[in-house]
Amino acid sequence: MRVLILILLSLMLSLNANALAVASDYYEDNTLTLTDGSSKIYSIRLQNPDSFESRVKVDYDAQFMKAIDFKEEYTLPPQSSTRIEFNVTAPKYDKNNNLFTISYTVHQLTAPAGGGIPFLTKINKSIKLKVVEDP
Repeated sequence: MRVLILILLSLMLSLNANALAVASDYYEDNTLTLTDGSSKIYSIRLQNPDSFESRVKVDYDAQFMKAIDFKEEYTLPPQSSTRIEFNVTAPKYDKNNNLFTISYTVHQLTAPAGGGIPFLTKINKSIKLKVVEDP
């Protein structure tokens, strides 16, 4: 029994799993605060830590966000990252409706070649958009 446990532990430690990663701008309380009608750039970074090329697709909420130099599909070389910028524009201030959710989803389109079970990552992220009245 002890030998079996040692074999399982050594197998678990020898596995090396890398996957698509997404880093984004940080906002306190996950809330971007803008005065009505103003805009700000919000950026994300797609990171490929693997040793093979990866293709990804990005979907986003276009109500308040507009992607800058957007592509239908991004090809990430091995061990690289790509930055995507969104121009976030606040709507007109309404004291009864001033908190919104904006989101994006990153879909990995290719899996590594070779044996094993292919694993395609899908990462969904949302932040709050708080609109404040222009003083």
